[in-house]
Amino acid sequence: MKHTGKFLAIFILLLFFFVSLRYWLVLEDTAKVGRESPDFLLKDLEGNDVQLSDYFGNRLIVVFWATWCDSCKDLLTVLEDIEGWDILAINLAEDSQVVKEFASEQISFKVLLDKKGRVADRYNVSGVPETFIIDKEGVLRARIPGNIPREQLIKILKEYTP
Repeated sequence: MKHTGKFLAIFILLLFFFVSLRYWLVLEDTAKVGRESPDFLLKDLEGNDVQLSDYFGNRLIVVFWATWCDSCKDLLTVLEDIEGWDILAINLAEDSQVVKEFASEQISFKVLLDKKGRVADRYNVSGVPETFIIDKEGVLRARIPGNIPREQLIKILKEYTP
C-alpha cells in the first residue's frame, strides 16, 4: 500500500512535468514581436509548397484573411499598392476553389492556404484580417489586428524601410 502511494505521487509529478514541458514548447514556438517569426510550410493556390523562411532576406508582410470578410477585402486592396515588400496572404480555413476564384479577381500577390488553421494558431491569430510585419532578418516587428488605414500602414512600413 505504501508503494502504491509513492508510485501514484511519482506518476502525478511526471505527468505534471510533461504537460508543463509541452505547454512551454508550444509557447516557445508561437509568434512574438521582437523574435524570429516561426517558420511554416503551406501550399499556394497552384499546390506548390511555400516556406516562410525562403522569404527571409526580404521585407515581408503576412496577412491572414478570409473571402467573406469585408475588412479583409479593404486591406487586400491597400496591400496591392505597397511596393518594396513581399506579401503572403494566408487564407484561413476556406475551400481552395472559393479562394482561387476570389484571388483570381482581387489579388496579385502570393496566396497561401492554411486549411486547418495551424499556422494561424502559431501566430495567435484571433480574427481576420491580422497583419504581421517581418524584417529582412526574419524578425517579427509588428502585429496589426484588424483593418488598418493605408496611411497608417505606410507609416509602420517606413520604420522598417532603409
